Amino acid sequence: MAVSPKTIYLEIDEEVTSVIDKIRKTEFTDVVLVVPKDASISQSVVNLKLIKRKAEELNKNVSLVTQDKVARNLAGKIGLATAATAAEMPQVATAASAAVDTAGPLEETSEVIFDKDPVVHEPEELTVVEGEDVQEEVEMHEDVDEKVAEKTKSLAPKFPWKWAGLVGAIVVGALLVTGYVYLPRAKATIYVAAEKKPVTLNFSGEKDAKLDTEKVIIPTQIIEVTKEQSKKYPATGKKDAGTKASGVVRVSNLSGSTITIATFVPKGRTDLVYVANSPATIEDGKIVDVPVTAQNAGEAYNGFSNTDFAPAKGEIAGMSLRSNASGMSGGTTKQVSVVSQGDVNAAKDALAKEVGDTVTAEFNSKSSELKVIDETKKSEIVSSSASPDVNGEATEFNMTVKVTTKALGFSMNDVASIITAEVNRQLGFTKSIIDDGSKSAEIGVDSSDIATGKISGTIKTNAFVSSKLDENAIKVELVGLNDAKATNYLAGLDGVSSTKLEYWPTFIKSFPRLKNHIFLTVTVDDSSRN
Repeated sequence: MAVSPKTIYLEIDEEVTSVIDKIRKTEFTDVVLVVPKDASISQSVVNLKLIKRKAEELNKNVSLVTQDKVARNLAGKIGLATAATAAEMPQVATAASAAVDTAGPLEETSEVIFDKDPVVHEPEELTVVEGEDVQEEVEMHEDVDEKVAEKTKSLAPKFPWKWAGLVGAIVVGALLVTGYVYLPRAKATIYVAAEKKPVTLNFSGEKDAKLDTEKVIIPTQIIEVTKEQSKKYPATGKKDAGTKASGVVRVSNLSGSTITIATFVPKGRTDLVYVANSPATIEDGKIVDVPVTAQNAGEAYNGFSNTDFAPAKGEIAGMSLRSNASGMSGGTTKQVSVVSQGDVNAAKDALAKEVGDTVTAEFNSKSSELKVIDETKKSEIVSSSASPDVNGEATEFNMTVKVTTKALGFSMNDVASIITAEVNRQLGFTKSIIDDGSKSAEIGVDSSDIATGKISGTIKTNAFVSSKLDENAIKVELVGLNDAKATNYLAGLDGVSSTKLEYWPTFIKSFPRLKNHIFLTVTVDDSSRN
């Protein structure tokens, strides 16, 4: 029974040394190398000779199966049996078989049958060595292949440099012409002698009205900003929060009339006032015990037993006032911090300024594009409160202040619209308006009422006009003119005092041939404004 050959599948970039190593390691005598199309090892006859010679030394029968026709032809030339597919019988190429591309399959089989006694043309003697020597020999033959390839490259047709140069010159020329027409830009600044025309008109304003340039009415608006803020401040007031002393004063009336007494003081201590619990009315010839309480708390009001007293308003002839043996008692001293009136006043002023600054900043921002009528502007403290209030016991208190700023104003854009409309009505048909004067107008407000939002006043300004210039016609005339001709043409226009011409690129001192590449700016000659 025939032994099937060993089939070895090679990679497309397999090295010859690797193939020889695989042949050496196999125990099979018959070896089939399956080579991918365009594999590097089958593209060089040197590689194939090395493989064949080494196989013979190892007593191996090697054949190639590949669909690469070039590889099969090279292998046939050195006597290696080849086949296009595994179904074909590998055979050495003969003169007859070389004329045919590839033989078809002989039969349906997966075995490769070897011709044991092929008639082959013995190739040129080639010494096969191991290891580094094999690699050196391969590299030597590869150098030869590279030189042949280089020589083959030199046979390629030369690039037509002359024709390329001619075409390039034509293209460059076309680009230069195109650039000359489409790239240039020019700007002409025309200074015209302006004629000053004074403009005066009366206007009125109403709250929420619509702008009316015919009737010269502008809408007014109330600008109002209100802010409320609270902040804590220290309480610096002091108060005795102790208890009040009390006692009894016996009053004897020998004055000859009925007397009413409400307050008492010990003789010699007018700073200590005692108040009757209820005003005492003593008839002539009567003696009455009057209960009293110290006006303020404090231990200083204690004592004064069997002490002569007098009415706080002054002594009365025939009246006798004296405390009993118990005197005055129950007064205690306890110093506490309280909110004083000075604390509240200082806190109110400081917080009102702080809030006022915030209100002013917001008001200015809100009215930045408006004309504010100063006569109507008013800032005020709407409300203020302290908690606890004056004399309230506390180490600190909360101060709250509300500030508002209000004024009447109107939009300067509306004023500009009125001026522009008026100047066009008066001058626009016969003159070219250079400056309608809306930005330099003086506005005088004769009357204003913030409650109704009504105002009236006068607008005064100076408009500057010149002869009308047809900018489109000027551009048409400037097309293609050089610097000198353009200057002369513009100088001859009615009302033109001077010109300034600018070109890009700067070395082209003429106007473009395209009208839309010409730019005009008409402005007033400052010297003519005086």
